[in-house]
Amino acid sequence: MREKIDCFLPYERTEAFDNMLQTLRQSKTVRHIFLLNGTDEGDVAGAPEDCTAISVDSLTSTQTMLRIEEHTDADYVLLSLKKMPADIGLHSLDRLLTVAVDSNAGLVYSDYKACKNGKTEPHPVIDYQSGSERDDFDFV
Repeated sequence: MREKIDCFLPYERTEAFDNMLQTLRQSKTVRHIFLLNGTDEGDVAGAPEDCTAISVDSLTSTQTMLRIEEHTDADYVLLSLKKMPADIGLHSLDRLLTVAVDSNAGLVYSDYKACKNGKTEPHPVIDYQSGSERDDFDFV
């Protein structure tokens, strides 16, 4: 599989965020990691050198989506809109990429586990069907 993923993440320097970055760095499917922030590009205190900072006004604005499109070179995009970093499981990006390629899907997402009050609980999401997505659709 030669397809690659460009990752776009809200930047918030925490230990959990650093752990997620380490996982993304180890994935052979990740082409580049972009950090979405509210400051000038390249002016992110403590930002890792192997990531590119992109200045955005809001994580969900049209302007942000256009900036993401400008910076995307890979076949696929991983877009995280939550500031809480995800603990990406071993080979999970490979599995999502395989599903996207094999099904020729424009969008893939999965169930996940949420950590609340120190407990990990399953968080299934609904299957996509025509008309099921909306502004508050819970992809993750």
